[in-house]
Amino acid sequence: MPPPTWTGPGAPPPAPTKPKRGLLAVVLVLVGVLALGGIAFAIIQATSGSSGGEEDPEAAARALAEAVAAEDPAAAIATMNPDEVRTLGDLYGDARDQAAELGFAGKGDNTFAGVDLTTKGLTYEVEELGPDVAKVTVTGGSIDYDVRRSRLAPKVQAVIEQQMEEEDADEAEGQEPEEPDELDERTTGSVTADDLRYQPDGSGPEQDPFLMMVKRDGGWYVSPMYTAAEYVAALNGLSPGRFDEEEDAEATAESPTEAVEQLSEAIADIDADAATAQLSDDELAILRSYRAGVAELIDQAFDEAEIRDAGATVESLELDEQPLDEGGVKVVVTAVDGTVTWTEDGEDRRADFTWDGRCLAVTGEDSDGDRSDSEDCITADTRRVGLTEAFLVAVEEDGGWRVSPVSTLLEYGRQILPKLDRPLVNRLTAIQHTDDAVGEVTPGEPLDAKLNDAGYAVYDLEVEEGDAFTYSVEEDDAYALVYDPDSQVVDSFEVVEAAVAGTYKVVIQQEHFDTGTATLTVQPVAEEDLTLGEPVEGELADDGEIVEYVFEAEADQELTIEVDNTDVVAELLDADREPVEETVDDTYPIEDDGEYRVRVSTFEETDEEYTLLVDEAFDFRLGDGTTDAAEGTITGPGSVLVIDLEVNGGATVDVVVTPVNPYLDVIVTVVDPDGTQTPYNSQGPGLDEGVTFFPDDPETFELRIAAVNNVAGDVTIEATSTEE
Repeated sequence: MPPPTWTGPGAPPPAPTKPKRGLLAVVLVLVGVLALGGIAFAIIQATSGSSGGEEDPEAAARALAEAVAAEDPAAAIATMNPDEVRTLGDLYGDARDQAAELGFAGKGDNTFAGVDLTTKGLTYEVEELGPDVAKVTVTGGSIDYDVRRSRLAPKVQAVIEQQMEEEDADEAEGQEPEEPDELDERTTGSVTADDLRYQPDGSGPEQDPFLMMVKRDGGWYVSPMYTAAEYVAALNGLSPGRFDEEEDAEATAESPTEAVEQLSEAIADIDADAATAQLSDDELAILRSYRAGVAELIDQAFDEAEIRDAGATVESLELDEQPLDEGGVKVVVTAVDGTVTWTEDGEDRRADFTWDGRCLAVTGEDSDGDRSDSEDCITADTRRVGLTEAFLVAVEEDGGWRVSPVSTLLEYGRQILPKLDRPLVNRLTAIQHTDDAVGEVTPGEPLDAKLNDAGYAVYDLEVEEGDAFTYSVEEDDAYALVYDPDSQVVDSFEVVEAAVAGTYKVVIQQEHFDTGTATLTVQPVAEEDLTLGEPVEGELADDGEIVEYVFEAEADQELTIEVDNTDVVAELLDADREPVEETVDDTYPIEDDGEYRVRVSTFEETDEEYTLLVDEAFDFRLGDGTTDAAEGTITGPGSVLVIDLEVNGGATVDVVVTPVNPYLDVIVTVVDPDGTQTPYNSQGPGLDEGVTFFPDDPETFELRIAAVNNVAGDVTIEATSTEE
């Protein structure tokens, strides 16, 4: 199983539209400092006794708004249904101290330090749905926010900045990279009722936001669970809840084990009514109100997957009861065997599953009828976050036992919370670079990084302005990230060019949350001078080494790059180190005068030798290469005029030798690169002698011109080419 994605306790459901930058900051701050940084005390205070609720549904909504504006978590929790929040008190009591220790507490240990909220003109409409349930719609008004960066907890600031950087990267995908936004010292804005309007079932007119209220012991409370259920029903076009009928409580199981067994049978039969009957009535009577919608939601999921007649059979189920100190019984699933059947694309399908207390193995057939096996196990990753077993928690209720989803989540939370130490939280929130470095990287020297039990390590790297370097990690399941002095991540898998001097942070981490070792190499980019037309010899020690050859080029030139080793990659960069695009003719057009460089690298892990030649593009070069014509003189018997002809591959080259003296009879001997000599003498005195070449690769030929009849005189040599 991959490392779990962290969203933070109490994270809100996704909004229908992307929030503005300021609103995003507020949401993150509230998740960070409210859910992690001290709300525990509020929950304990609010759930240790009853506030008595409010006299009517609208009063409960106003009480919640006032508590939020007053930044009073105790008052906010006191407005909520005690049955839904009572069991959370102890867990958040532990979370408060741990969050403060991890650095999520605000300035002066103030939970809401740096955040000011104000309500303005909130208006409501109340719709009574049943004797004890009401829907309160927010029809107008706003909540204004004012966030001061310097007053936020450092860890909260780091999480917000990381989120902003990821948002910038998503927005810039496929575009030119821009400088990342910075978190302003002060962020202000307003969230209005219009901002939170939604479309039922994704279509039709927009509706105002709402809260669901329930009546308990004569007082009205906000119900987070009923609110969530009503939104799910509205957004998915499901049947609304039924609140106008009194229902007798379902029969309870005689033991915790029997409650879990009956729940598993109901789930196997995909029977929503039977499944909800096994859940705590105090916590989730809500599911009975929305049972029609639950059934429709299941049908929708099967329809989208084009699955019919799904069901399961549990062949064996082994359970182990473990009483909990806080009440209730943890029922651990130690082993289960069963079969799932369904119809897909008109074909009957089957898969067998087995859970042995550690691994879930599934064996079946894929859509092509081929055998398909999979296995997901409790690994070092899951154990690192506190997940070591599969279980449900049952509670005594109505003279028997029912499964308690809230108590189950609470118990999982009790196992996870002690594991959320600083390294793990920093990795889950992607702010590992805020750790103090455990050492320093020396460029050019491999470093065996010792990874902590969250699977990463942080090292310092001192960099001067203008330095260029690469970084690589030997292990396949490990990688590195580099952060500049402003905590901005620099490009991965590219040459890092230091815009500023300072201490950079290098984070080395592996895929899994576990201790280990990874070898990091930070390699300076070597820089050498190059002259057009002159080959250079080089060697790359490994896939982390890069050499850049620097030279001057002029506008309107066209260059070619040749490397004699196919495992070596050469890339032309302009003065800003931006790549120059190669044309279909395998040439590089130069637009501006200035300094250019060829970056040479390899993906191979072995030493790679190479010869690099950067030159002006040509079909041929005659003589000294300055013109497509040459001339010379044959002085008499034994005189030989030698002309070099350098040709490029891909074009047909014609060379014509013309005697100026009409009595001169020339012979042209072509010497191939391998030394083979071929004479051409098919014409008479005063006539042209021609030679045609068909080179596939760049080669240099030698033309030796002499007189057959011992006549002296001048000759001209011209060359033309025709593209294939």
